[in-house]
Amino acid sequence: MNCTEPCYSVPQTTNTALTIQTRGRGVARIAVFVGVFVLASMVLPSAAASPPEGPVTTTEALPFVQPSHFDYLLSYSLPGVQGVKVKNIPYVTKPSANGGPDDVLTMDVYYPPHHFAGSSRNAGTPSCKGNDLMARRSSAAPVLIDVMGYSDDAATQLFGTVLKDARPHGSFGRLAAAAGFVAITYQTTDADDLGRVVDFVTSHAEELHVDASNIGLLAVSANNVAGLVYAMPNHALLKFSVHLSALMVSPDRFLQDEVDSFGDLLGFYTGEIDAIATDLPMLIVRGGKDFPLLLATVDHFIEQAKAAGANLQVIDYPDGVHGWAVQIQDEESATHVAEVVNFMRTSVGLCPIGPLIGNVLN
Repeated sequence: MNCTEPCYSVPQTTNTALTIQTRGRGVARIAVFVGVFVLASMVLPSAAASPPEGPVTTTEALPFVQPSHFDYLLSYSLPGVQGVKVKNIPYVTKPSANGGPDDVLTMDVYYPPHHFAGSSRNAGTPSCKGNDLMARRSSAAPVLIDVMGYSDDAATQLFGTVLKDARPHGSFGRLAAAAGFVAITYQTTDADDLGRVVDFVTSHAEELHVDASNIGLLAVSANNVAGLVYAMPNHALLKFSVHLSALMVSPDRFLQDEVDSFGDLLGFYTGEIDAIATDLPMLIVRGGKDFPLLLATVDHFIEQAKAAGANLQVIDYPDGVHGWAVQIQDEESATHVAEVVNFMRTSVGLCPIGPLIGNVLN
């Protein structure tokens, strides 16, 4: 099939058992630091960076989750973000839970500027001279999937919007597209939707004008759980994974009960991993002022990954708060944003970018 714009057929699903399940654990059994409950991606205000010591109950902590936090954009971006094209494309049809019409889930696809112009300048031969963002521009770009780790219903109840439509995710989609990726956010009703998105991209690569051999994942905050649960057993399908402000799970189930309980409470997808992939390039940005439980899961994952010989890079950001990429506007934050983008680019054979600029989407 020859397409100048994405064309596709939408796969059907049936109500089969999910491969990742949430678990029914009582809310009353949990007591943790207040900061851990603000687990949506890139959404905490700076004032929450130093949570009070001592445990609080979940019901006391929930007021700290504010829908207004989703008004944030990334602090830094790249030239070209305003030329990014966004297409809304259906990727799966599911039977309705209430017996009504089938549910059609869509994904937002962020295309680089001039993507459909079909330019092949320097195609296949990356040139790292100057600040050439599109040194290997072609009609088939690498893919970045932003992991949506909350069901749409849960995200709407908790934050007032589905994650796909949240401004932080949209601004990262534009940044990634300006950096040469086709970036994807998506609607979701169950944890298997991440796999369905990967399957759809792989089977419709020509119509979508993407390179299905170069797919990477980005996961932020509690979305990391769904990202890890998919990426570790499916690492052969991926070129990289990036983990920011992360809540992690490890093969030895370190703090797994707490993670599962928070998932039940807040509505993010949970699950376990049996092993850490050793051949998947992974990047973790460790914010030193993130919340204690999140840091505990990150540090434990790093320890286990190193012991396993994983291909893991860690950026230590001592002053990084939860959601640092949308909160901190200084040179160090910009440097770490650039490092994330350069990790993604070099993982798919593209050359590094030059300096970032202040976000121009405001």
